Amino acid sequence: MISIQKEDISPEEIINALKVPEAGAVVSFLGVVRKDPNVTLGLEVEAYEGMVLRKLREVQNAAKERFQIQDIAIVHRIGRIAVGGNITFIASSAAHRSDAFAATKWALEEVKKTVPLWKKEI
Repeated sequence: MISIQKEDISPEEIINALKVPEAGAVVSFLGVVRKDPNVTLGLEVEAYEGMVLRKLREVQNAAKERFQIQDIAIVHRIGRIAVGGNITFIASSAAHRSDAFAATKWALEEVKKTVPLWKKEI
């Protein structure tokens, strides 16, 4: 599952989709908008949707090649997101937890490095 969306993220729904008989672990990361000195209300996230979806798919495919996982989901929100709101969710399913942890962490770093998302502090 790859998605960019304005709606809130449903981690439970995504995790349930990743549960398959071959997977002994599902590891997830949920990123939320934090309050810091530059953010008072939240973030405005913009994206060129076609490019973002292509890059997310590249990260997903690379994770599947690099790690022994069953599947990986990457979801990122766009639009205005308040402090405390869900902004990104990444989850991997694998036969063993170490593979799921490694794939999820790697995918998060790749998304931050390579996916063209613009965040404006509000």
